[in-house]
Amino acid sequence: MNAARLTLVLLFLAAAVYLGVTRPATQALMAATEEHRQARDAHAARESHLARIERREREQARALTLLAGACSHTLPAVRRHVLERLSGLPLSDLHLEITTAPAPAFAEVKVGVQGDFSNVVALSSQLARPDAGLALKNVAFARDERDERVKLALTANTVGGRP
Repeated sequence: MNAARLTLVLLFLAAAVYLGVTRPATQALMAATEEHRQARDAHAARESHLARIERREREQARALTLLAGACSHTLPAVRRHVLERLSGLPLSDLHLEITTAPAPAFAEVKVGVQGDFSNVVALSSQLARPDAGLALKNVAFARDERDERVKLALTANTVGGRP
């Protein structure tokens, strides 16, 4: 065999090895690399999502712990607090009902009073202030037909378990 033929045979064998082994192996390596990158990205996304869930659970547990500590007030303490808000206003037909409420509230407060419009509005403003510790659920005003007095029916929950 002469050198030219040997060169052609070796060139043909090199091309066959390249096309039959090297090129498919390179493509398989590139595909495996891409698959690995996608799996790594998916893993990172799951880890990030899990971290957010764990952080939210820790925050909820901390909030529940704080809420449980804040709920140490008693219903009479809530009653005293609401009565302090009512004091000094010339109102009549006072009806005050305080009961326990489902979490996250500690107590539900129902107030019914009658009085002059300005006094009733002043009372509702007192109870709606952020420092009152109440979240209003229902407020209804009604004018008494017999005179110029206004009736107020108000329902609220304590905020954060405190009055």
